[in-house]
Amino acid sequence: MEQHYFIGATLPKDLSQVISDIQKELLIPHKILTPLAPHITILEPHLLEAIPPDAFIPQVKKVADAVLPAQIVLTQTACFNKHILYIEAKNDKLTELRQQLLSLLPEPSASQQFHPHITLAQTKHNQVLTDALITSYRERIEPSLPTSFMVSQLSYFEWIHPRTYALYDI
Repeated sequence: MEQHYFIGATLPKDLSQVISDIQKELLIPHKILTPLAPHITILEPHLLEAIPPDAFIPQVKKVADAVLPAQIVLTQTACFNKHILYIEAKNDKLTELRQQLLSLLPEPSASQQFHPHITLAQTKHNQVLTDALITSYRERIEPSLPTSFMVSQLSYFEWIHPRTYALYDI
């Protein structure tokens, strides 16, 4: 059976809980997808479709051990085309880490520009985030920004169901 997974960084439990609470409070089930636990994606699942995790994870660990730790600063909220509301995550080591991991892939990736972030809300198909909803999220999260935390290792997120995954530290 083919495994679907992605590589990312988790947040400290207290920060993750604050973001999760806001996501639950402002969730509109007919408009917004059930949120995933707050994280920063480093390599998306589509990049890893043909790579068995057992072969790739040890390589990821080696790169992560050489690049991390990294102090991540969450700066502000922003939107991708009114479909994804997110918190910007700043640190040049995240981009360096991603580039090194991309170089390990068997086929070069024509990857889009990397925007490290934590997703607050993602719309369902044919939906958009209204200005009022965006404002509600911003009013709840922006008083605690900027904030920072340390990432010292990556995690492997194995998809179990479209909106749930198992989490393993690398």
